[in-house]
Amino acid sequence: MEEKMVGISTLAKLKSIKALVVGDLFLDQYIHGKATRISPEAPVLVHQIDEESCFPGGAGNVAINLAHLDAAVTLVARTGSDLFGDLIRERLIREGVNTELILTQKEYKTPRKTRILSDGKQLLRIDDEKIVPSLDEMTETILSTVEQLEWDVILLSDYGKGFLTDDLIQAIINLGKRKNIKVLVDPKGLDFTKYRGAYLIKPNEKEAYLASKLDATAQINEVARVLMGDLDIEKLVITRSSKGIALFSMEQKRADFCIEKREVVDVTGAGDTVFAIIALSLANRVDLSEALELANFVASMTLEVVGCAAVTMNNIAQKLFHLNRYEKVISSKESLWFLRKLATENPVKFMKIDEMNLEYLFKMIELLKSSPEAVYVIYLNSKVNKNWIDVLLSLNGVGFILTQEEDLLYLLKELANYSNLFTLQV
Repeated sequence: MEEKMVGISTLAKLKSIKALVVGDLFLDQYIHGKATRISPEAPVLVHQIDEESCFPGGAGNVAINLAHLDAAVTLVARTGSDLFGDLIRERLIREGVNTELILTQKEYKTPRKTRILSDGKQLLRIDDEKIVPSLDEMTETILSTVEQLEWDVILLSDYGKGFLTDDLIQAIINLGKRKNIKVLVDPKGLDFTKYRGAYLIKPNEKEAYLASKLDATAQINEVARVLMGDLDIEKLVITRSSKGIALFSMEQKRADFCIEKREVVDVTGAGDTVFAIIALSLANRVDLSEALELANFVASMTLEVVGCAAVTMNNIAQKLFHLNRYEKVISSKESLWFLRKLATENPVKFMKIDEMNLEYLFKMIELLKSSPEAVYVIYLNSKVNKNWIDVLLSLNGVGFILTQEEDLLYLLKELANYSNLFTLQV
């Protein structure tokens, strides 16, 4: 199957937003090492520890993903009064997340998920947690504070740890309706009626079937019909693992998005990445179908590393460039965003071509090979046959192709600190 191009025009629309993330917070711990022998005490593996690492999980990972995508993020959550809670706060602050609304609940222990890995492969996960509802006074404090502030989008990240009570969920959904703010939900549990009235819900396929109470043999369209009818939501996004993502709207229209094929190292946090991209896109009034194409691509990047991996806009631009996965003949203003991101790590060079033939083509290939780290923006003089465009598009290292001189002059002016111009000569 031919891989789809990712729209630079979509990425260029994604400006900084104010996002409110509300949900369960826990510590994701990774213990890396090797298991090479059997214990003499019992028929179990002996794991020799090489290194340990910890990251904020749950709503914390959603918030970090948004922060890395240049959003201004405030996280509403809770921890216990313990070391794990302190570690989470410190890491969130370091990642650029506002933690002022993370509350401490006495007699509550910050949950921890410990993953034991041998040579990068997960052997075992140990969960240390107790499901404890949040206190009523905690809900009152949260609502009185968030009511006074302005948000572009609100995300509810429910991991079923007790923080998001039914009353808190409905209060936030109603707040969103009063202020005309989209409320998006990553749900948990068998009963989705607590999310009634949200703008969008994003369950995985198993969760969607269980919540619909339909048999596993039912068609996914029927599952969507039941959920959307019961929940009064405008959009339903069902993630379907290797089958991709299915989008349903109020009009019962369905759109499918095929999963990006990548080597899967770890699936942890990929759903949080999709959730963050959806939120950023909707807050910027980007069409949800465009957003899901992008989310699919970005989530595939996180599957290639161990643990929760937050992706930056620079990472996305670099990946697209190296994979040759974007439109290269577009307007100068759309390409400007992309080139600015690439220019942080790659030299940008402008090449003017006044004529084109095989001799010039071979010369260009030599130049591209001699400077593989550079991004070339090629301007084709109006005298050059436009049939050469397809040939040039196939070359790695070609960033964009310009056919209008005003586009060339615009980019040269805007990227004066990063670029230079030369004419291809044989």
